[in-house]
Amino acid sequence: MKKLEYSENIPCSTDIIFGHAYPNLTIQSNSKFMNYFKKLAFTFFILFSFAFFTSCEEDSTDDMVDDQENTDDNNENNSEGPSELSIVIPFAGTYNVINDTESLHSRGTITIGSDGSVDFDTDISFSAADAQAVYDRIECCHRIQISYGADDDGEVINLYLNDTDDAVTSIQFRHRTATIDTTVEVEKL
Repeated sequence: MKKLEYSENIPCSTDIIFGHAYPNLTIQSNSKFMNYFKKLAFTFFILFSFAFFTSCEEDSTDDMVDDQENTDDNNENNSEGPSELSIVIPFAGTYNVINDTESLHSRGTITIGSDGSVDFDTDISFSAADAQAVYDRIECCHRIQISYGADDDGEVINLYLNDTDDAVTSIQFRHRTATIDTTVEVEKL
């Protein structure tokens, strides 16, 4: 076995492990020990990389499975996943706007159609076909969110329910991109 020659104050680096030259360090390239060590270090590197990237793939696969479960028709136990307009239909009817002291609502009534359409105010009306996603947030927040845009920055109608989740107490129209956020208290006619 050949000797390693070194001086004091050798920098600590991974370059030393892989046998790269430093001015004060000489490693014999034909050393059996160094060849073995290089192969062993490379093998551990490959195994670690494989294990790391495999675990990342498994995590993303789990996320994809979760996303598929969230978009399934059966969302009874998922209070955050997309639902259908069928959860809006029980609240269909015409609502009077009450306690609108700031005159946020020009017409004074909001109509939720039996098909899930929402006529919030003058020039703010959505057909059932306009809905991009409906989120059942009744269990967590006493709320149903109907999104009409590609994301939360687009047009959104939120139906806020009472504590027993059987009546709408207020309705919000929000469009973050246009900096519009109007929430009004309502009572059903």
